[in-house]
Amino acid sequence: MSLFTINCCSSYCWEHRPVQKLLTTQSNEHSSCTICLENVEQVPSYHVLRGPCCKTSWYHRDCLQHQALSAGLFFFRCTVCNDRDIFQKEMLRMGIHIPERDASWELEENAFQELLVRHQRCDVRKCLCRNGRDYNVPESKWEIVRCQCCGSSGTHIACSTVAQVNQAWECAECRTYSCSPVKRSRITSVKWSETLDNSGLDAEQPSPKCRRRSRKSFLLKHVQIQRPVSDILQDLKSQINKPRFTIEVQSKSLLNSSLRCFRRMCFSPCNTLQIKVIDERRLPDLSLVNYFKLLLDAIQNSNLFEGSESKTLSLNMNALNEDLYYEAGRMVAVALVHGGPAPSFFSRTLFYCLIYDSHHVQPILEDVADPLILQAIVKIQSCQRISQLKAITAHYLDYLQNTGTLPLVQTLSDKSILVKNILAYHVIHRVQQPLERFKEGLKTLGVLENIQKYPTAFWSVLCMKPEKLTAKALSDVFTITYHRSFRQAQQNNAIRHWEAYLGDTEG
Repeated sequence: MSLFTINCCSSYCWEHRPVQKLLTTQSNEHSSCTICLENVEQVPSYHVLRGPCCKTSWYHRDCLQHQALSAGLFFFRCTVCNDRDIFQKEMLRMGIHIPERDASWELEENAFQELLVRHQRCDVRKCLCRNGRDYNVPESKWEIVRCQCCGSSGTHIACSTVAQVNQAWECAECRTYSCSPVKRSRITSVKWSETLDNSGLDAEQPSPKCRRRSRKSFLLKHVQIQRPVSDILQDLKSQINKPRFTIEVQSKSLLNSSLRCFRRMCFSPCNTLQIKVIDERRLPDLSLVNYFKLLLDAIQNSNLFEGSESKTLSLNMNALNEDLYYEAGRMVAVALVHGGPAPSFFSRTLFYCLIYDSHHVQPILEDVADPLILQAIVKIQSCQRISQLKAITAHYLDYLQNTGTLPLVQTLSDKSILVKNILAYHVIHRVQQPLERFKEGLKTLGVLENIQKYPTAFWSVLCMKPEKLTAKALSDVFTITYHRSFRQAQQNNAIRHWEAYLGDTEG
């Protein structure tokens, strides 16, 4: 049978459409869709399909269709047993469209170009090279050698216990795992509760070194040894070794006056900084911490970002033309390394876009700041009948066609695809250029690289608002114990005095 014949599917009405038979040995238990890993009932229906080859795989129709459109005819196969012929024949019979083209990841230009890049940076905690961590001179003590296990960390020969170039070296992370040809065990001190999942980020349990590229695992990183963000920033602060530079600011236009200083040819992020206020009122000079607090507040409230508390990037063409997104990223990086306060205004979606490929990040409704777009999404989500969904789709047809977010609307369940498309376009794809420039600015002093390497540590710095210290929170820190000579009345008086003291100091 030719490939053309395989793709020729018949059309059926709803009454005479093909159905999958329920096996007699089959129970009505719940299983997991082997693509999205969400629960699926083991009963064949229009929205739930069973794999024809291994009989143990269950799928959502939407998941299968997305998989088919991405994998194409040559890579679409059973996710459990890897069968292609029987699997494709059954899926075509059940109405899954399989395009006759190569997989989407094979069509992307230079998709695997980064595999040709070798790591060339000294990553040990204290680099001894005066010329910087990127300095590399072959066949000398300043040659960079890479970890023999992961290849993604490096060290100068002089910065570690490497006697010669051909000697094997392992980074600190790889040394925590005992490797053998039979088994790889994980040390007990590393807990999964201490990984990204602890900070509200989605996490599963992949192999310590290998990431499984499934639909959900685009947002996964391998488990890593936790480092306090203070230690990371202290290492980055070692780059500040150039002469003193004075930033002259005006309190009424702090962001613009700072921008002029940052763009001077003589300015370097490695300069030692001091702040001078040049207002007419001759106010006293700001401390560096107070200056960066005001600067981050000005960036947060500028037209580069949108949202109430948790901010996402906005689309401002004037700012894009003036490259203000790059400058904002550079200012945030400089503030972090030079001892400024935590920004604490990044949204979860913006943070994900910094550490992962933005095309695989799914925004949420709270990321939408435009009231008209928000109203359209809420209307689509509230549809209870297919006629309502088609009517609303027709109402917003021009917008959906212009933005490329219009799917084929056939059933009521298609509204979820429509909402995902609108969210992805409005929050991420629409601001792709500002996002890339912002990330380029964050690369200053190696900040973005460390955000991607230690996302858990930077999550609390970039996204979490500082909690207000209350009397109850402070009392929970202490455990009250009494001397054995204390009577009950004395114990009660001590507790009342302690609680009154905390209550007085809370304000």
